[in-house]
Amino acid sequence: MLSGLTNVNIELTSRCNKSCHMCGRRKIEREYPELAKWGDMDSEMVKNISRQIPKGILVQMHDNGEPLLFPRLGDALNLFKDNIRCLDTNGKLLVEKADEIIDNLETITISTFEGDEEAEEQYETVVEFMRLKGKQKPNVIIRCLGDTDYKFKYGMRKF
Repeated sequence: MLSGLTNVNIELTSRCNKSCHMCGRRKIEREYPELAKWGDMDSEMVKNISRQIPKGILVQMHDNGEPLLFPRLGDALNLFKDNIRCLDTNGKLLVEKADEIIDNLETITISTFEGDEEAEEQYETVVEFMRLKGKQKPNVIIRCLGDTDYKFKYGMRKF
């Protein structure tokens, strides 16, 4: 058992379904293509990690990949049910993965950035997810990077 920890970051997948201009992945793909071998963490490894993490600490599911792409996301989140579970996402799969997310996380952070050509679609997806989840968890944080679409800044107030 690991002790003395306050939080752990777990990258369930290094795959991503966006090509954000500010992401470090672009530099890796460009300058170090031999390192750009994206994939998913083995489910047994996720189980092994979950057994070593003390109850009650913060477990963040993110890094360079899009955690909603992990094929068994709900199962992975359930392994950490005695922890404070957080996830960072671009939000593209929120509605598709809603059953695995709702009441299975404490906090989800959705990143939106200036100049994103998919901003309108992203906004509509977030609105639909908010409708589906209602007052259930997770708490939702919208991270605006740069001068993002006004809807994210002001339209989310209704929730």
